Amino acid sequence: MQEFVSSRGIPREQPEIVRYYNNNYKGVDYVDQLTKNIKFPGRCTRWTTRMFIYFMQVILVNGFSLMKLLHPEYKEIKITDYVESIIDQMKINLTKYEIKATPRKIEGCNQPVVSPIKGPVIEAYNVYTKLSLQYFHCKQLTKF
Repeated sequence: MQEFVSSRGIPREQPEIVRYYNNNYKGVDYVDQLTKNIKFPGRCTRWTTRMFIYFMQVILVNGFSLMKLLHPEYKEIKITDYVESIIDQMKINLTKYEIKATPRKIEGCNQPVVSPIKGPVIEAYNVYTKLSLQYFHCKQLTKF
């Protein structure tokens, strides 16, 4: 416990972890500011999906911050442009697949039916499919 003086001038004790958080919470605010403009799929009631989306947001913000730190020529780029460029790089692999128009009903949740045309299943495609198509086909998700 550390002593501090409150705004009214009264000496009080404060745990060290609270003081550390109050001095360093600016990083959390920075992540929140950057992720509020990124369009992610709607909210889901399953905590695993929410955690996955949160981790994707943190990964994108970390990559964006590292890019701006390591490449000064990209200082003026916005995070929305950065995310769009990442998605465009992932879309290169989407041309190998087609999505059938009619989804099947599987256990009360409409899942899109994806059939491979050529090539192996690409992990980036699976991530993109779960993020973008699950919003439109799963009853548990709501609008943005």
